[in-house]
Amino acid sequence: MKPIPARFLAQLVLIALVATSQPLDAHEFWIDAGPGRPVMGESVSADLRVGQDLSGAALPYLDTTFRSMTHVSREGVEPLASRLGDRPAINDVTFGSNGLHILTVETHPAYIVFDTMPEFEAYLAYEGLTEIADRHRARGLPDTGVAEEYLRNARALIQVGSIGNSDVDRPTGMPFEIVVDGTPFIAGKRTLTVRLTWQGAAAPHIQIALFHLPSGGTAPGDTTRTLVETDGEGYAEFPMPGTGQYLLNAVRIEPADGPGSVVWQSHWASVSFDIEP
Repeated sequence: MKPIPARFLAQLVLIALVATSQPLDAHEFWIDAGPGRPVMGESVSADLRVGQDLSGAALPYLDTTFRSMTHVSREGVEPLASRLGDRPAINDVTFGSNGLHILTVETHPAYIVFDTMPEFEAYLAYEGLTEIADRHRARGLPDTGVAEEYLRNARALIQVGSIGNSDVDRPTGMPFEIVVDGTPFIAGKRTLTVRLTWQGAAAPHIQIALFHLPSGGTAPGDTTRTLVETDGEGYAEFPMPGTGQYLLNAVRIEPADGPGSVVWQSHWASVSFDIEP
């Protein structure tokens, strides 16, 4: 196997440090901008969380972890800047206009090693990727020390002021992206349609998980998880059970050959938002 470049070693050290404070079954990565609907001129900070069932620790801002962070609005796309160690990692985003605002975060590659094949298969089953285990064996790969490189693409939707006709979600150009069809913020909305894309094209037949934490509930005990597979055009439709916190998450995996012992590369897409009572 090829040696791991020095710039990746820092990521391995970071993952080791983060793992000491995260549950071993941590899965999702999302932007948590908190409840409430801000008004024009107000500033909001947001945590970047990793965990499961909408329960997770907030990560500090590290430039070795986060590749880019942006604020998308009617006024255009603005890069977000944070200082090393900031927590919340996204600070004081000012909403200079009404409308739908989008926060995005892309990460640098990070790494995980599954000690045994059952551990790897359990992860694959949870994410709806059981066929990867067969592909793993077909490639003649070992069933211990399965190394994966992963990259995250997270989005958060925030509605400022009343909803106008143009206040609809739209792609922001991330490699793997969940985009809401329209807006989730219409009062009394009962269903949510989203589209999953990979490199700008439809991502068909991939599992998307919707996590919902009802208003007044406590994660993870009160969180529900609903699974839907995208259709041939990358669309999936979910019931919306009511107010509270929402997170949608999807994962795709492709073969890799390094760095080092890495044999798989995964891409994660998430979108989060909060529906007020």
